[in-house]
Amino acid sequence: MDEEKTRAQAWPTLVALVSSILYDVLANRRGRFIGGIFGLVIGFMLYKMGVFWTLVVALTTGIGYYIGQRSDEQREDILDILDRMLPR
Repeated sequence: MDEEKTRAQAWPTLVALVSSILYDVLANRRGRFIGGIFGLVIGFMLYKMGVFWTLVVALTTGIGYYIGQRSDEQREDILDILDRMLPR
């Protein structure tokens, strides 16, 4: 019974900690976070198509992180980077 009470008291602290970390990441490193998630999702989709594509997960996550980092540092707009990488 005491263990359940301790767990119930720990949840608000854990939620507050996680929410403060997420807020910090999204406020200060939004482009990197979104770019990394985008690359990870694309990589996971390719991974599910075959074992060979596991290497693609790391590559696409890295590319997404790079694009997000460039956006965070405001050197270039994301659309400018993508236009240069993927010409029409």
